[in-house]
Amino acid sequence: TAQPMTGCPPPPTGPVIVENGGEMVMDGSDASYPSTAGEWLTRWQPAGVYTATRTFVGAHGEKSVYQWTEHVARLRDMLLKLRENDVGGFPKDCVIPHSDSEMDALVRDTVRVALRSINKADAVHKAPPDADHKSPDASASGASRSESMIVLVVSPTVDGTWKVGAHAVPLPWSTNHQNPAVCVVAKNAARSNPEVKHTGWPSARGLISTECTHQFRNSGPFDEILLADQTGENIAEGGVTNFFVVLASGSGGGDNAGSRGDAGAPLRGGDTVGSVGTEDVGSVGNDIVVSRGIDKPTVRVQTAPTTRCLAGIGRASVLEACLALRIDVELVAPKIRDASEWREAFLTNAVRGLRPVGRVRWVGCDGTFREKVFKDVASHSVTNCLVEHMAKQTD
Repeated sequence: TAQPMTGCPPPPTGPVIVENGGEMVMDGSDASYPSTAGEWLTRWQPAGVYTATRTFVGAHGEKSVYQWTEHVARLRDMLLKLRENDVGGFPKDCVIPHSDSEMDALVRDTVRVALRSINKADAVHKAPPDADHKSPDASASGASRSESMIVLVVSPTVDGTWKVGAHAVPLPWSTNHQNPAVCVVAKNAARSNPEVKHTGWPSARGLISTECTHQFRNSGPFDEILLADQTGENIAEGGVTNFFVVLASGSGGGDNAGSRGDAGAPLRGGDTVGSVGTEDVGSVGNDIVVSRGIDKPTVRVQTAPTTRCLAGIGRASVLEACLALRIDVELVAPKIRDASEWREAFLTNAVRGLRPVGRVRWVGCDGTFREKVFKDVASHSVTNCLVEHMAKQTD
């Protein structure tokens, strides 16, 4: 059965914070400094971009960063988009690295120091890995003490230099394997620039979460907020995740899929490589999905296109798994009006992997509180297949 990604347990003590390759800001003993990455990012200046991932211990005992090259490429891409969207505010003297290898050189020392410091008991601490290194599991369940979460930030400065920071904290020893997520829909909360993980986002996300806590105060606690457009109808992504639903083929959402910038036509068996909506032709990370010939597809996976959501690295892994398993994918924001037809739902991110959703709560147009409950989550076949496939790819 699917092993869900972890919930949000209190972080263990002892985070390590490093800036610019060697300046140790915190070694775990200073209780006055923020212990969580979210708190740290709210204090980070100047503004920049960030990415979050996890470490693992490889077959030869080396400590490595999961999908390191993908995260390096993401940082560079987000800096380019940040400059494009903030022409007047981006320091003109800051030259963005011309290649991913230059980006790697800019951030590597800071990550190395953080990893070496987070767990001094480890016998081997090496620099981030080459492209072929994989995580040992598709979910964060079963995380050992030697695994850590690491958040990496890069910011341009007015003097033309770069400020680089890393926050690393040990992942918990164990997790609850039977903890489907409870999600609440936040109306008019979709990000204006979803292509960039901006350092200002944790503060904005905190405000949205606070509003949802008040709005759903009589419904019990929740694990994740789902960011919807101003209508509250179209779900773009989660606050720290990408959101997926599973529907029967031919049901829900496809009729108006092309509206509001969505890429709507489902990609079915026999389709060939091609662009999806306004997204680039190329890799799965850029939302190119190839179906490999299902004669009679019975279900499809639906998730928002990258015009509406962050092109998460965990999201890309799910799309790749769908390709391999011949599961049709529709790149369109899941619609609340189709909730009755959702068979399964799950969340993904690069740190926690894949987590099934047990409940989705929202406020209807008439002001009444509504809820979609997924029964027998442990037997959800598509979610389980994806988890099992992704785990096999990392063996």
